[in-house]
Amino acid sequence: MTIYAEVQGETLAANLYGPVGAPKADVVLVHGFTGSKEDFSELAPLLTKVGFRVLTFDNRGQHESAHTKRADGYSMASLGRDVIEIAKFFELKQPHLLGHSFGGLIAQQATKQTPEFWSSVTFMCSGPGGRKNWFDDPQFKNLNNETKAEIWESILKIKRLGDPKFDLRRDLLFVHYPRK
Repeated sequence: MTIYAEVQGETLAANLYGPVGAPKADVVLVHGFTGSKEDFSELAPLLTKVGFRVLTFDNRGQHESAHTKRADGYSMASLGRDVIEIAKFFELKQPHLLGHSFGGLIAQQATKQTPEFWSSVTFMCSGPGGRKNWFDDPQFKNLNNETKAEIWESILKIKRLGDPKFDLRRDLLFVHYPRK
């Protein structure tokens, strides 16, 4: 069930998975640029079975989380603060942090800002740093004005016409990002 949390004055959507009994530790899972909290819908229940409490959330402007109105809302520092603040919102104690792909870059920011807050950090399929010009990416610029489904149709579809996997990817995307 989706829970909505106020973080930096805006709403982020989250799922909190709890184990039976007291958790042995807390875990925060951060998805990549085109992902959502549902990317971890199979992993999170497995972690709860071995005693962890798991928090997943939609990064700002992704799936069910609000688009930001702040000028710095999509900066790496702000996205890192989101991770810290949502973990505190759910009163997680010394959580382990895992960032996947772009989520790993966000996790780097969160650990840089509050290294003492985290028990550990794991980067899954993340490079050492993002592209310097990622703010110029048309997908990023459109996050303020369009849903992921609209971005798919207006930008990604054009680049992928003739790709035999396009329809499959689009169909999978709309399972998580339904059209309005």
